[in-house]
Amino acid sequence: MGFKNQIERKKLVSDRQILLAPGKELAFPHIIAQASTVVKAGTPVLADFEAPETTVSASEEPNGVVLFDYDSTKGDVNGVVLYEGIINLNAMEADVQALYTSEVKEILAATGIKVARRPYND
Repeated sequence: MGFKNQIERKKLVSDRQILLAPGKELAFPHIIAQASTVVKAGTPVLADFEAPETTVSASEEPNGVVLFDYDSTKGDVNGVVLYEGIINLNAMEADVQALYTSEVKEILAATGIKVARRPYND
């Protein structure tokens, strides 16, 4: 008996692209803090860009944006946080879009992250 019947394939993250200008962004590796749900692409976070070994978590006063979906429900995970770039609000899921108040957009713009709305096809 082989392993064929014992292997289960699951897709845990999406291929969602939130960047409007891929290749023109500045992002750093960070540890995404354990959360009760999947941390979704576009989630605004507060990160210490001089200390990538520190954990990041959602924030109403962010200086970065989580670039991809991360399943941190079982513990901290390695991830990537956007520091500079242009992101497409329409490419994010509705619950993440709701986090982008005018204050959050203003804070992110001051740090180098521009938020735009462009058509997006999943």
